[in-house]
Amino acid sequence: MAGLSKLNTLFIESLCASLTKGWSHVPPANRCKHHYQAAPRLSPAIRWNIMKLPKTFFIETERCRLRIVSREDIPYVFSATRFSGFNDGMLWEPPETIEELKVTYQKNILRWEEGSVYSFTIEDKNNAAFIGRIGLYSEMEADIWSVGFWTHPDKQNLGFASEALKAIVDLAFSQLGALRVDGCHALWNIASKRVLEKAGMTFVRHIPEGFKKDGKWVSENLLSVHKNQCMK
Repeated sequence: MAGLSKLNTLFIESLCASLTKGWSHVPPANRCKHHYQAAPRLSPAIRWNIMKLPKTFFIETERCRLRIVSREDIPYVFSATRFSGFNDGMLWEPPETIEELKVTYQKNILRWEEGSVYSFTIEDKNNAAFIGRIGLYSEMEADIWSVGFWTHPDKQNLGFASEALKAIVDLAFSQLGALRVDGCHALWNIASKRVLEKAGMTFVRHIPEGFKKDGKWVSENLLSVHKNQCMK
């Protein structure tokens, strides 16, 4: 999980399995060209306007389609939490019933409409198979966003998280007015560390008390990427 101590619980509940926060850059040669549905481009001076994406907004990468979460995703999210250890890197615990996730879904939609949290479902572009979740959370500063992501255990180690994260970082810089995107990972979560680094993020600092799990602090590392490094 990443940067949980600084992310609100609504974001955590919707994204968490590998939440991230950090500083870094994406070299020009590594930047992906993503296909975006047209989104409104407004003056960067109007914070809440530039942050608002329509609910019809989506991103397509080489293999994936990123779109707003839906009720149809809930069974897949619930099934992911049934895997042993899935929630170990997250602040939230596995839901006892699928009904709990319906409440979280409603909160996700509300936060999207507010423009404060954009929770995307990652699905296969060809057959719409559920892959995972990824999203952006707005920090107090209008030009700083945090990222979070997880993939269903059945879809891990296939490069989907890396592919989706590169697209999300590009979205933050190109359409949401971000100057910096942050991400964190628990020290033991080497897989998330590699995903962040593939998106151009680099180490900033160690956070001894990143978030609490089972009453104990979990240490994290903070990484980030800056727009002026990414867009050169």
